[in-house]
Amino acid sequence: MPVSFLSEAERRRFNSFPTGLSTDDLIAFFTLSEQDLRQIPKTTAASNRLGFALRILLLRFLGFHITDLTSVPAEVIDYVASQVGAKDAKIEHYAERGATRTVHQRTIEKYLGFRLPTERDLQSTGEWLLERALEHDRPVLLLQLLCERFLAERLVRPGFSVVERMVATARNEAEEEIFRRVESIIDEALAVEMDNLLQPDEPSHPTPLASLRQSATSNSPKTILTGLNKLAKLKKWQVGNWNLAAVNPNRRKQLAQIGFRSTAQALSRMNKTRRYPILLAFLSQL
Repeated sequence: MPVSFLSEAERRRFNSFPTGLSTDDLIAFFTLSEQDLRQIPKTTAASNRLGFALRILLLRFLGFHITDLTSVPAEVIDYVASQVGAKDAKIEHYAERGATRTVHQRTIEKYLGFRLPTERDLQSTGEWLLERALEHDRPVLLLQLLCERFLAERLVRPGFSVVERMVATARNEAEEEIFRRVESIIDEALAVEMDNLLQPDEPSHPTPLASLRQSATSNSPKTILTGLNKLAKLKKWQVGNWNLAAVNPNRRKQLAQIGFRSTAQALSRMNKTRRYPILLAFLSQL
């Protein structure tokens, strides 16, 4: 499973200031408190006071440090500048010495109670994310939940490559865990039967999977016979006795939907840890 699952536009959205900030949001999230104002260095250039104030508000709001403060909307910069007496300051002159930026970041993290995640933090967060991946498989949703988790725990969100890798790892581990939970159902005979569903009996003929997907459109003898044959197959495989309770209901539904819409060729290319749970969920919905 590829680590990079976002488009460039989606990656920019997660790494930059959100668009469409309302006036109410501007006031709610970018008004400095008296305590905030006391943290701002007094004996420093106006641009550095402005940059420091922006970094306080941005870390609290986003949970990560925006590298380029010039990308912050002008109305936000102007609103913050008016609060720190830096209306004429140019944000592009902020922290012209790289060391200043680093000192500011560490000072602000300490003030806000944020800290850089340790290996143990990343491990525990990864375990938390695995539980979410056992409920949902959509990578962008998992990414959003992960970013919110870092913010709630006051952990500075790590580099985006780390975050994407955590999501990809959680999805892989969830796939393996779901297979482990249903593996006892899949004996050798059933595995052969499910694989045979993906192969046509004759070239150019539909696969048995396609036949199972077809719903009755009439009450003709042929249609009734097809339905009875389908029912006989399901009884033979003892579908009604399968216990899929160990798989989250939402995930069972997602897996079944994949089984309904994926081509036989696509399913046959999947490894067994993904293919068999999908087919089990699909068949259990028939």
